[in-house]
Amino acid sequence: MRVLGKGTYYRLVCGDDVEPLETFRTVFGALGKADMVLCRQTCTGRTTFRRALSRAYNWLVNTIGNYDIAYYHGLAMHRRYNVMRWHSRSEGFGFQADLITRLLDQGVPYIEVETKARERETGHSKALYFGNFLSVAHMFQELLIRRVKRQMRLSRERKK
Repeated sequence: MRVLGKGTYYRLVCGDDVEPLETFRTVFGALGKADMVLCRQTCTGRTTFRRALSRAYNWLVNTIGNYDIAYYHGLAMHRRYNVMRWHSRSEGFGFQADLITRLLDQGVPYIEVETKARERETGHSKALYFGNFLSVAHMFQELLIRRVKRQMRLSRERKK
């Protein structure tokens, strides 16, 4: 079955109930302020290792992409048009950073809002599964290629 969205905005809502109602109010309260609403997310209940891994991931995305985004894995809200036109080529946990950096590459305006989340209460996270490492590696490869292409284009423009 194929489902087509019809609204103006797109936002993934995870089924593991990690976002409190206040997070939804904060994100939806930013509707119309920018084309992309990014979440500077504070997550309670994460291990020190997971927090360190998240910070390292964020630092790498910012370094490779030459951006200064606080957090790439908060569940951002996007204009549906942008998601359909510049959709992610990554699957798994790499898709958020891939989509956000693609949109940043296009100059899409954004704001960052403070949000909260909590580690899931039942089951276990699939963030550290091998398939997600492959997804993230693919995202880094795509990001690096885009960055090199952007630098080459800027270099050619300066020479003109």
